[in-house]
Amino acid sequence: MEHRWSRRLELSGEVLLAMSGGSTWPMALADLSVGGMGVVNQEFPLPVNSFVTVSFWIQQRDNATHHRVLAQVVHSRPDQTGLMFIDPGAETLRALRAVQIRGAESRVSGISVAPTHAA
Repeated sequence: MEHRWSRRLELSGEVLLAMSGGSTWPMALADLSVGGMGVVNQEFPLPVNSFVTVSFWIQQRDNATHHRVLAQVVHSRPDQTGLMFIDPGAETLRALRAVQIRGAESRVSGISVAPTHAA
């Protein structure tokens, strides 16, 4: 049984995952909630309970905001990886809640990702 604090929205887009060793991979977004996200991962399985840094942009109307969040891998299947955000911060939480309210009006697409390094 899943225990979620907010609904999961199916959204398309691209995010950048950074591993603790500094390696980065762009991945397609599958879904997004206030507590985490699912990413399409057909390259390799990520170890459950490992930590990654995920970077992404949220576009809402005329405002685009960049977010960089520590996340824990909570499940890893051959087609999708589930990430739970760890202390995303006030600005990111506000943006994620706005996505929940506006739904399809928000985008996590057209992201221009810049290389980042894991915290």
